[in-house]
Amino acid sequence: MAFRREAIEDLKFIEHKELKRGFRNEQHFGVQLILRGYDSIYVPNNFVYHIVRKSLSRVSRIEKKQLMKEEEIVRREIIKLLEGKVR
Repeated sequence: MAFRREAIEDLKFIEHKELKRGFRNEQHFGVQLILRGYDSIYVPNNFVYHIVRKSLSRVSRIEKKQLMKEEEIVRREIIKLLEGKVR
């Protein structure tokens, strides 16, 4: 998938010591884009090369507890964005 560069150029990543992977970054970025007034940033005629590899979102039972903790952190950050507490 390709996106408009100007739309995603200044997106902020969540910085938190407990986050080990980019889990739920898409949702966090999506909220930022909606708050900027975008309804679509997809460029349909721009082809992208995809590499097939093991999904990072598939986790073992041991990792599940950490993943749930990370999901809660991202959820709280999204709520802060929606409440206007983060820019």
